[in-house]
Amino acid sequence: MTERIEVEEIVDYAMPLMRIDKLAKQIHDDCLDGNLARAEEMAVHLIAEGRILRNSLVIMQSRNAR
Repeated sequence: MTERIEVEEIVDYAMPLMRIDKLAKQIHDDCLDGNLARAEEMAVHLIAEGRILRNSLVIMQSRNAR
């Protein structure tokens, strides 16, 4: 008979947070350089990473509520 081991999934909030930081810096640099079209494009990516981060935090909160 095999023993069943329960493994908890790790929710990663750090990677999207680091990507947000990098994107924010890139957007800032693009704005300073007058490359507003690229800044706008990168802002879309920043928003997506923000949504990923929020979902990770919601999952983490629900696990802490147990």
